[in-house]
Amino acid sequence: MVPLKRMDLLGTRIRPADGHGGFRIEVRKGKRKEWFDGDEARRLAGQILPAMNRGGAKCAIVRTAVDEIERLGHPERFLFEVTSGDRFQDKKGIPGYVNKMPHATKLALEMVLHEEDERRALAGELWRLERAWEEWEEAEEIAAISDSLLLPDGTDEFLSEPRPASGPPAGSGLS
Repeated sequence: MVPLKRMDLLGTRIRPADGHGGFRIEVRKGKRKEWFDGDEARRLAGQILPAMNRGGAKCAIVRTAVDEIERLGHPERFLFEVTSGDRFQDKKGIPGYVNKMPHATKLALEMVLHEEDERRALAGELWRLERAWEEWEEAEEIAAISDSLLLPDGTDEFLSEPRPASGPPAGSGLS
């Protein structure tokens, strides 16, 4: 874990990954710069972007961010478009600087990265719910078996026989 200062965040760049899709991120710590790829790039970007967007956003900016993602139809397409090309340049013409992105684009980037985390979390939760359901069904089966172990033979047949309609006993004078 490396604590980053505001000036370090300003040096963050995001570019397409070499040849295999996805993106890579360049993180600056003082004068040192380092590139990260794959899951590590996603993890770092997911931590850096909230710090860069820490002031939140007005409803109109949030709506614009959502529209940017929806315009491309898929979060991965949005990531590809944001990381590709020569956009978001510094004064030397070097592309990919996150701090040069419009506020809505930075917010959309954060949303896309956290959506994937949420999807993974939900998939994990779904697995846990499925497992809990299986355990509950198994417990119900065991309970039914153990309940029947303590009953005398013939109880099931006795309980399944039709019964006469209940009412006051004959000759009681009640009707």
